[in-house]
Amino acid sequence: MFSKENRISRPKEYNNIYKYGKKRLGRYIILFYIKNNLELNRFGFVASKKIGNAVTRNRAKRIMRSIVRQKVFIKNGYDIVIVTKRNIVGAEFKDIEKDFDKVTQKEGLC
Repeated sequence: MFSKENRISRPKEYNNIYKYGKKRLGRYIILFYIKNNLELNRFGFVASKKIGNAVTRNRAKRIMRSIVRQKVFIKNGYDIVIVTKRNIVGAEFKDIEKDFDKVTQKEGLC
């Protein structure tokens, strides 16, 4: 679990990132990010009801949290929101991980 200081929790913060941040589309995720002027990264994970029931949405978010926990190479000082796409449901972990790596490298976050 992410510590409280590493989480984006307020709807206002999410809306700010969606509105003013940059966006990068991947195969399984959509990555929104913005500089936060802090010494650490903060993350938010979103899975809409289009993905499926609560069990499916929570699994998608758990997968993304696990991937982010493993990635220590992400530069500090960003608020990052990861929105899962519908096709993440049938995807394998390694494919999702490759997609995340590809998206973060293209945006220069690593």
